Amino acid sequence: MDNKELMGWMSLRTWHIFAFLVPFFALFAPLVIYVGSVNSDFDVPLMIMSVAFSIMTLMMTLSGIMDMKVLAQEMTPEMAESKWGQTFKGFGVFAVVFAVLILSVPVAHWIALMG
Repeated sequence: MDNKELMGWMSLRTWHIFAFLVPFFALFAPLVIYVGSVNSDFDVPLMIMSVAFSIMTLMMTLSGIMDMKVLAQEMTPEMAESKWGQTFKGFGVFAVVFAVLILSVPVAHWIALMG
């Protein structure tokens, strides 16, 4: 895989994940708490939506991390030895950190809405 193929692949996978994660943390999480605090009749549907959206976000993120792991194994030796190629390490740590952050959203929603 050469650099041009790699950058095309990266663009195809990573921008979708970032386009999903940013609204998840910046818009969705606060919006659910706001709507739930304004009208308590929506607590259960909001919790169901929060859990479903969190699971979907977690699956998308872990899928991207697994793709990056495969990509690191598929690199040519020259690319793997480059500065950029050497940054493809620590995928387990990324998976744990993102999983904790994403799963903390429905927990925060539970505390705010049901607490």
